[in-house]
Amino acid sequence: MNRIGKISVFVGAALAAALVAWAVKTVPEPPPLVTKDDSPRIMSYDGNVISEEKDGKKVWDVSAKTSRVDIDTQNAEMEEITGHFYAKDGRTVTLTANHGIYISKEKTIHLDGNIEAVTTDGIKLTSAKLTWNGKEEILSAEEDAVLTKDDMKVTADKIESLNGFSQIRAVGHAHLEKGMKNENE
Repeated sequence: MNRIGKISVFVGAALAAALVAWAVKTVPEPPPLVTKDDSPRIMSYDGNVISEEKDGKKVWDVSAKTSRVDIDTQNAEMEEITGHFYAKDGRTVTLTANHGIYISKEKTIHLDGNIEAVTTDGIKLTSAKLTWNGKEEILSAEEDAVLTKDDMKVTADKIESLNGFSQIRAVGHAHLEKGMKNENE
C-alpha cells in the first residue's frame, strides 16, 4: 500500500472512531418514567346536598356548608351539617352536627361535634358521635348519648333508633328516668 492509501485508511479509521465516540457521547437521556398519581381526586364546594331515595321516596338528605368529595369513591367529608331522615310513618328527624363523613359504598354517615337530633313528635337526642347505617336503617348515638321525650330521659353509652325513633335500644350503662320536666318546652 502506498503512502496515500495508508493515510486514507488512517483518516477513515480516525473518522470512524470519532463518529462512534460522538454517537456514544451524544445519546440522549431516556425520558423519566411517568408515574401514576394515586392521590385522591377531590372536589370541594359550598352548600352541597346529598340524599338517598328508596322505592321513589326520599329516605334522607344532608346539607353542608362545605363539602369535599372524592370523585372516584364518591365519599364525602362535610362541615356544618343539617340533615333530615324521613320515617315511613311520616315523622321527620332533623339533625345538626359540626362535622361528618359519608361513605358511599356502605351508605353510611358518621357525624361528630355538637350533635342534636329532634323528631317532629318531640323526641330529642344528643351525643358526641352519631352514625346512620343506611343498609340496616339504624341511627346510633354514642358517647354521652341522651334521649328525652315528654317526662322521660334515657342515658346510655349507645342509643340506637329504628324507623325514626319508633323503636329505640339503649346499650351499656343504660339509665331511664321518668317524671322529669321536659327540656324541650
